[in-house]
Amino acid sequence: MSPGERWLVRLEPRPNPALRLVIFPPAGAGAAICFPWSRQVPEDVEVWAARLPGRESRIAEPLEQRMDVVVSQLAAATLRLLDRPFVLLGHSLGALLAYLVALNLKRASDVHPALLVVSGREAPNRPDNFTAIAEAPDRDFIAAIQALGGLPDHALEPELLRLWLPALRADFRLCASFAAMQTEPLACPVVAWRGLRDPTTTPEGVREWRAATTSWFQDRTADGDHFFPFDARTGFLETAIADIRAAQLTAAGPGLR
Repeated sequence: MSPGERWLVRLEPRPNPALRLVIFPPAGAGAAICFPWSRQVPEDVEVWAARLPGRESRIAEPLEQRMDVVVSQLAAATLRLLDRPFVLLGHSLGALLAYLVALNLKRASDVHPALLVVSGREAPNRPDNFTAIAEAPDRDFIAAIQALGGLPDHALEPELLRLWLPALRADFRLCASFAAMQTEPLACPVVAWRGLRDPTTTPEGVREWRAATTSWFQDRTADGDHFFPFDARTGFLETAIADIRAAQLTAAGPGLR
């Protein structure tokens, strides 16, 4: 398996996709969290998902806490997929990664996704104060994650804790290492989402994603907590697919140039 195939995983192969959707999961998660989406998107959309070191098939690899390394590896892996129009979608930490990968592709190759979809994180110019818990004691760290609504009770079993807690902490440290930056615009549309009960985002902070594009921008809300995209009742995926289709009509060739 090549390095690129480790960093991005194809979830549902398509023989001749019209578009590729690349998903960047939230902190601590692997590609598996995106499997349900890969079975619900249209047949002509091929879904890929990021898999960082220290989880799933990469469980034995050292955890990576340097943002520049993670972004450069993900961008290099994404470059392999540019024979089709592509969309980048990320949630929480994944939203930041999706934007930074898009920025890397813009600077290195002057290529842009057909659409950037971000959720669960304020714009890059806003500090992510929630990452302050990265160095909290285990009990406090776990309680803070539970308060976000994304931790089922069975995940607290000692054997499971041993598996997921190091990767989650590493990802929070990855977030904490990122210094708020002036948002550099992309040439693609941007859709930014916020859960109405998400304590990590504010309406103003999400609307500031507008500065990330010279194209059209849309901010959307969902009736949910921080992990609303993974709750089928919020309608997130259906609306995201409609936005992807709208952007796809304007995409020509492998991305927007």
